[in-house]
Amino acid sequence: MALDYQTNLFDSAIVSSGSNDDLFTLDGGQSIDNLTIRFTNYTASAATVSAWVQASAGTEADGDRFLEGYSVPANDYRDIDVPRMVGGGNAAKLTVTAGTATAIVVSQISGLKRT
Repeated sequence: MALDYQTNLFDSAIVSSGSNDDLFTLDGGQSIDNLTIRFTNYTASAATVSAWVQASAGTEADGDRFLEGYSVPANDYRDIDVPRMVGGGNAAKLTVTAGTATAIVVSQISGLKRT
């Protein structure tokens, strides 16, 4: 398996509320290891985020979530380690959502893509 040292898996983005934002999708045969993402709250109130890894052709399910309603304090950030992602026959995607509109920005801290 070759290593693809892609430096940026996704661009920093504001996390939507009321809809699910797909940050990136892996093709079959690819995997992501040691992925850490940062949720930054730029508001004066705590805000929640949820995240999950799922088959890209599927819909979100409770069993796919690794972060549920996690509270990020006001004017602060939290770094979260993402479970190893493997793109199977249907591929895989990383999806996030927030409880408050425009409060949370998500950024990539680290991650190694294997193809």
